[in-house]
Amino acid sequence: YVQGTVVPGAVVSAGAPVEANYANGFLDALRAEYLRGQEGAVGDFYSDHKVPGSVESTLNPYEERVRNAVNKEQAINMIAVGWADPAPAAAPLPVVPTPASAAAGA
Repeated sequence: YVQGTVVPGAVVSAGAPVEANYANGFLDALRAEYLRGQEGAVGDFYSDHKVPGSVESTLNPYEERVRNAVNKEQAINMIAVGWADPAPAAAPLPVVPTPASAAAGA
């Protein structure tokens, strides 16, 4: 980790309320603080990465949600899932010839 850079731990973007680099760094900071016991990790993230106040204000309710959660890991994961890129549309299933269609020359 180099100060001023954000190394994504989980790839988010489409559903995140802030730019992906902030969203990823914030999720990493939440995990550090609330799962690994690194006190002040979220605040350090904000200051180390010069996160604008508007972004911090947007993210604060998410930290509050985790802080108040009984299961903090689940709360963080739910935020990450909500911010993840939507799943790509399912590819159409291949058409596999059945013996009857193969015999008919289909």
